[in-house]
Amino acid sequence: MGLGFGFNLYGFGSVPYGSLNLTDSSPAQVFVEPITLSEIATYLKIDDPAPEDSATLELRGMIAAARAQAEILQGCDLIRKSWDLTMDYFQWQIKLRHPLVSVDAVRFTDSSNTQTVVSPATYMIDRAKRPGVVMPVYGKQWPSFMGSPSSAVLVQFTSGYLPTDQFWLGPGSLVKNGMKLLISHWYNKRLPFERGVAATNEYPYAVTACLSAGALNEVS
Repeated sequence: MGLGFGFNLYGFGSVPYGSLNLTDSSPAQVFVEPITLSEIATYLKIDDPAPEDSATLELRGMIAAARAQAEILQGCDLIRKSWDLTMDYFQWQIKLRHPLVSVDAVRFTDSSNTQTVVSPATYMIDRAKRPGVVMPVYGKQWPSFMGSPSSAVLVQFTSGYLPTDQFWLGPGSLVKNGMKLLISHWYNKRLPFERGVAATNEYPYAVTACLSAGALNEVS
C-alpha cells in the first residue's frame, strides 16, 4: 500500500493520511503551564489577580497563547500532553512528538471492527530522535491485517516537558523570557503589532529569537 500526501503537525510530506488530536479523557487533561500567574504578575508589575476574576482568566489565556506560539517556533510540546494519532495503516517508523515521554498503547482495528492491542514487546521507542519514533524491534514487524476502511491504526502517546525538567534551565529559560515579553506586549499594547510598523512585522526580533531558542530542525 502506497503512502499518501498529507498534512500533520510536522508539516507537509509523504505521510499516511490520518490525524493527531489531544486524547479525549475523563477527567479532562489538565495542563501545567511553564509560567505561573504569580510569576507573570510580578513581571508585569501588577498585583496578583484573584483566583477566579476576569483578570485571572485573561492572564491565563495569554500564558496559554504565548506557550502555544512558542511551541510553533520550537516544534515541540512545552507542556505535558496525551495524544491520539490515528492512521489508515502502519508505517515502519511512526513519528510522534518531541519530547516523547511514552507510548501508552498501539492498537489496530480490522475489517470485522475487532480492535487488537499490539504487544509492547514487539516495538521499541526511540526518544533520541526529534521527533521521537516508535517502530518494530529487530526481527519483528507491525501486524499484517485487513484493516478497517479508515483510521485503522491508533497510537496513544505522551509528550512534553514538565516545569521541573532540565530544559527550563537551558534553552527553556530564554523561551520563558520570550513568553513573558510576548505577554507583556499583549497586556500593555493590546495590538499584534507596533503602531507605525508594518502589520507583517508582528513580533520584535527579541521575542521570536527567545521563543525559538535552542530549537532544532528535524533530521530526515
